[in-house]
Order: sequence, then structure tokens, then C-alpha cells
Amino acid sequence: MTDQNQTPEQILKAVGQRIRDLRLQHGWSQRTMAEKAVMNKGHLGDIERGERDLSISTLERIATALRMEVSALLEGVA
Repeated sequence: MTDQNQTPEQILKAVGQRIRDLRLQHGWSQRTMAEKAVMNKGHLGDIERGERDLSISTLERIATALRMEVSALLEGVA
């Protein structure tokens, strides 16, 4: 269950941490994940640290790389 009082910054950090955790579960480096998601490694790093806002299309590319639905990617964090 998510905290309904989370700030946008807290949500970005939680989503970024979830992406990092899932990437590490796959045993992928940031470079590998970025290649699979068709994005820049630096951009992925910013996302994982919660320093960059995400578009729906970026979330979709990340979810596809992780072989999951966007809703599953956001489960428990947003």
C-alpha cells in the first residue's frame, strides 16, 4: 500500500529504487538495462536515483525491457 501523502519527489525516488531493484534481480548492469530499454545509461542512472521525471513512454520502455507491465513495475510505489 502506498502512502497517499508522498511528495512527487518521494514517488520518483521510490519508482527509481524499484527499477534499480528489478534490474539487479535480473543481474543486469545499468549499461545492459539501458540498452534493453533503448535509452542512455546516464538517463537510467538519473531515474534510478529519483533525479529525473519519467514519461509514460519511458516507463513503457523500462517495463518492456524487464518483461513486465507498467502497472506491475509501479506496484507498491505509485
